[in-house]
Amino acid sequence: MFEKCSDRIEEADVDVQTDAFLDRPPSPLFIPQSTGKDIATQIEAGDVIYFLIFLFEILIGEKYLVI
Repeated sequence: MFEKCSDRIEEADVDVQTDAFLDRPPSPLFIPQSTGKDIATQIEAGDVIYFLIFLFEILIGEKYLVI
């Protein structure tokens, strides 16, 4: 009927070991799906200079003469 009193607490040691990790296969390369047409613009060597001059004319407000 009565429980024996003791100053000692019951202890138990338990060991747990996880499984070895399995080798994971390499992830496939992610290539997003195209959502539209792929187009390109070809810019010739002289076109870049004329575009920069045009841009400077807009920013500075003065005309430049290209020889």
